[in-house]
Amino acid sequence: MKIIKYPLQEPYGKFINNAKDFLIEEDYLYEIETPPETIKINLKKFQTDFASVPRFLHPIIPPIGKYNRATILHDYMYRTCRVGFSRKEADTLFRDLLRKLGVAKMRVFVMYWGVRLFGESSWVE
Repeated sequence: MKIIKYPLQEPYGKFINNAKDFLIEEDYLYEIETPPETIKINLKKFQTDFASVPRFLHPIIPPIGKYNRATILHDYMYRTCRVGFSRKEADTLFRDLLRKLGVAKMRVFVMYWGVRLFGESSWVE
């Protein structure tokens, strides 16, 4: 399983709910290869809060950053599970996309282990 296509730009949309969430207003496409098929995901009209990071960690990992395209897909996978992945697979895809986006190794490590250790309460079965 691997991400074979992801958006090359930041999403177009608007902040809603007193700027707590962001609504994607245009097509925002990902493709994930899961042999023998490829799953296509369009996140148009999806709401994200980007990186769900405790406020005290914002100086180290702000909610919005170079990693937005990874956090958006991860939010989708956690909230919907419509793509049929396990939580561990969602977290692994998150880590892999962080790397593809050129996020610093230490930040990838912290973000990945943050979701592995503390993300279970946000996983929607």
